[in-house]
Amino acid sequence: MPPRTPLRLYPVRRHNDIGSQASPQLTRGYLDAPTTTIVSRGPATISGWALVGATAPAEVRVVVNSRTPMSAQVGIDRPDVGRALDMPEAPVACGWSVDVDLADEPPGDLRIQVFALDAQSNSAVIADRLFALRGEGVRGAIELPADGARITGDLLVVRGWAVAADKVATVDVVVDGHVLGQARVGLGHPGGPAGAGFEFRGVIERNGDGGEHEVAVGVADQRGNRFELGSIGVTLTQTSLSPDDGAVIERLQQRTIDALARPSAAGSRSRRDLLVFTHSLALGGGQLYLQDLVTGLAPALERCTVVSPVTGTLAAGLETAGADVVVNGRGLPSDVASYEGAVREIALFIRASGCSCVLINTLGQWVAGDAAQRAGVPCIWAIHESFELPDWLDLNFGGRSMTPYIRERLEATLRGASRVIFEADATRAMYLRAGVKPSAALTVPYGVDIDAIDTYAAAFDREAARRQHGLAMDASVLLCVGVFEQRKAQAWLAAAFAQVADVHPDAVLVLVGDHPAPYSTTVREVVDGAGLGERVRIVPITSDIWEWYGLADILVSASDVESFPRSMMEAMAFGCPVLAADVHGIPELISEGATGWLMRARDTVALVAGLHRVLSLDAVARGSVGKASQDLVRKSYRSSGYVETYLKLIDEVERG
Repeated sequence: MPPRTPLRLYPVRRHNDIGSQASPQLTRGYLDAPTTTIVSRGPATISGWALVGATAPAEVRVVVNSRTPMSAQVGIDRPDVGRALDMPEAPVACGWSVDVDLADEPPGDLRIQVFALDAQSNSAVIADRLFALRGEGVRGAIELPADGARITGDLLVVRGWAVAADKVATVDVVVDGHVLGQARVGLGHPGGPAGAGFEFRGVIERNGDGGEHEVAVGVADQRGNRFELGSIGVTLTQTSLSPDDGAVIERLQQRTIDALARPSAAGSRSRRDLLVFTHSLALGGGQLYLQDLVTGLAPALERCTVVSPVTGTLAAGLETAGADVVVNGRGLPSDVASYEGAVREIALFIRASGCSCVLINTLGQWVAGDAAQRAGVPCIWAIHESFELPDWLDLNFGGRSMTPYIRERLEATLRGASRVIFEADATRAMYLRAGVKPSAALTVPYGVDIDAIDTYAAAFDREAARRQHGLAMDASVLLCVGVFEQRKAQAWLAAAFAQVADVHPDAVLVLVGDHPAPYSTTVREVVDGAGLGERVRIVPITSDIWEWYGLADILVSASDVESFPRSMMEAMAFGCPVLAADVHGIPELISEGATGWLMRARDTVALVAGLHRVLSLDAVARGSVGKASQDLVRKSYRSSGYVETYLKLIDEVERG
């Protein structure tokens, strides 16, 4: 046995995070190894000794960086313990040990906690120490697609993980020597460090049958060093409809034509009789957009009916505004027969309703748009999503097998819509490439209810709200609002905040939008691993979001897919300035340094620098930008503006 250093005792604290209740007996022990404060990434042994009263522990659990506890081997002979404690009755076999692989842990702080448990599973902490984990280069892997994979279609999805000695800044995906784009970073990775995962979703332009392509992944750390993680070969293939498929489609389409040729019981159409199809009535940006729009339009409409596959919080408000709400429970069809059946059913419903105009809210209700076109009813389509069509279809069909006919009908419906409305020019440009007619594509900037916000703000007690949530008046509160999901990047934002927290000790990050989902677990793992306690708050989805705008200092959006977010306009209306990734329509709303601050998307260095920048500003500088952003929204983004525009469009398409 190697010589031991003089025996030391860790000050005992009662602990019940593992096990039931703290042991009533005196629990003692120590972490002997690692013996140095600097630990190298790779295989390592963590060992020490423990006593519960005068007996050996029933179990010892070791936690590394707040991850899942590991059970150590117990019963290892340590005759030095009894001698050092002058306890001849102490058992010799009171040592413990566990082997771990630290290769996949991110360089930086390494926290090791050790818990000793008695026979009743009562536990006490016997060690809680920080080490410095060191290592060079980048470790990781490309996990999807596999080398040699055949990919159907033109969507390339690349997933994997990467950790760097100086933290990952960006992950580039290179196809045939050209950068196709940057991956989303800071994602969860099963069995690996929290926030080590990455994902890229991009469209490879069609070239005949696709052909073979080399896909490489490059990683840059925060010091600017670049490394190649690896490369793979993939083959893209395209699918097409068979002659048999064509015959089935023709037969089903003819049935819909025949059904619509029968006389309708509804009679002639009324003017301004609006039939709306939306994807959900739960809280969300697109749904709140619709609620504001319907509430504003209702007094000028003859009738309004809203159809949704699922109900939600907003249904009552729509009914109060005068809309008839219909919940039909219909999901997205994925095969030819169910698609054509859905179109026929919805087309007959549209015809029977006697409506004069159909409004489609969000991309997910395009089946109703197809039905409206076949029923000969004009259709206005509000598209909020800034996704390439292949990416959106892959995300929303959840891995289900989807006939290429679905994509063909989506593209055809986009081409045939009377008007297609976008919130941002950047999103409009994206859909022009997908086939939307330029003459039908309009950018109608979103707006918010300025008068209602002013009334709320006038009665808002900022100091009382901060007290209620345990936030100091002199704290710099960073607020992130959005349903927890990968594109919103809450986990990545929390990891970046951890890098600036020591420099800005008064800063607090509030993440609003938690809900039961796998990504929410990733967010919590990253926050717990950062060890910042109450300096990062996780708040569930709430309908009372205005109080958070009122008490916050800065709204932060690290999201890499946004069109023209309602949350930004509302925050700006409260005078709360915005730091945001410069994606899609965001630069159309925010002027760098004047009405907010912009940063490069999917770049950790840019995010950390952006947080440093806004947290280093004094209250006067922040207030100046906040006032400029408030003036902008008051002048140009009132909800009444887009309501008037929609009313004119309804009249326009009704006249043909």
